[in-house]
Amino acid sequence: MGSLTANVVYLGSCNFVKFELYRTESTSGRLKPASVDIRGSSLHSETMFSSLASYVTLSTKRRSRVDQSPGGKWVCNSVESKDVLLRGGEAVSEILEHLRESVKKQGGDIETADDMEMLRFLWGKSMDLEKAATAFVSHYKWKAEFIPEGGFTEADLPTELAAKKSYAIAQDKKGRPVSLTLGRNHVYNKDTAEFKRFAVYVMEKLIAEAPPGTQDFVVIIDLKGLGVKNLDTESFISGFQLLQNHYPGRIDKMYMINVPLIFSGLWKVASKFIDESTKNKIIFVQQDRKKVTDVLLESIDIDFLPIEYGGNGNLIPIQDFKKYHPPTCIVAEKGRRTEV
Repeated sequence: MGSLTANVVYLGSCNFVKFELYRTESTSGRLKPASVDIRGSSLHSETMFSSLASYVTLSTKRRSRVDQSPGGKWVCNSVESKDVLLRGGEAVSEILEHLRESVKKQGGDIETADDMEMLRFLWGKSMDLEKAATAFVSHYKWKAEFIPEGGFTEADLPTELAAKKSYAIAQDKKGRPVSLTLGRNHVYNKDTAEFKRFAVYVMEKLIAEAPPGTQDFVVIIDLKGLGVKNLDTESFISGFQLLQNHYPGRIDKMYMINVPLIFSGLWKVASKFIDESTKNKIIFVQQDRKKVTDVLLESIDIDFLPIEYGGNGNLIPIQDFKKYHPPTCIVAEKGRRTEV
């Protein structure tokens, strides 16, 4: 089959690695290029590959970890244990150039497009340029029609805010605000447009109030006390579709905690409408206080984890969550219980 060499391209802060593979054919000695783009930090060694359009499918017998040095360079072993060529900015520019061209062909506005947002749509569509471009153009048309200039205000969300179901936690271990939803406080809203406005409001609030450069967030959905009146499959699916269609790549982890048996029926139906990439980010935790605390402490320090979950921090109503400040300014008095 010939020898195999690889270039590894690390795309800066987006935790994205691009593998460029070349096979030297044993008969002719010619280089046959192929490429595969995957998120993550593992370089596969002893690789067998087969062409699939312009991409390559990898299977692995052994993995070599790709580690980032303090200076921002990446080192790893190639599939032949030789030095690997690393590139940065030019790879980002190359990918974005192709995506911008696709967006432009579909009538999208590329002048005001944000590079990281475009890359998130590319990840969300499994590196398919045409699908990513279509989704990106559709998103901006939706945004222009649905979200008013300046965004939604509390006055646009009377029923949803009155339910007292959405809160923020000051920060996780990476300094990002955390969204927490109380499922027991949710009931079906006949004004489905208000529910969608509220979902957008929460996401835009997190983005606006986060430290500069924040790309994704931890989300917690607490299902403790969930009853029949709270089983709103329509809104559950609508919320996930909104995340997938308009905020791809914005969720780092989603904890569904205190999961009761009654939730299984809703999940069986709703999960069919959720992308596999999104499902892979969901962590289910059963109704066990110690287990819930231990799992959440993996992402949130004890001083910020609300006391309801075994920490020393407080829940902050989402509408009261202020712009990013040093932690001492953002956390309420230690040990005070928040009324929920």
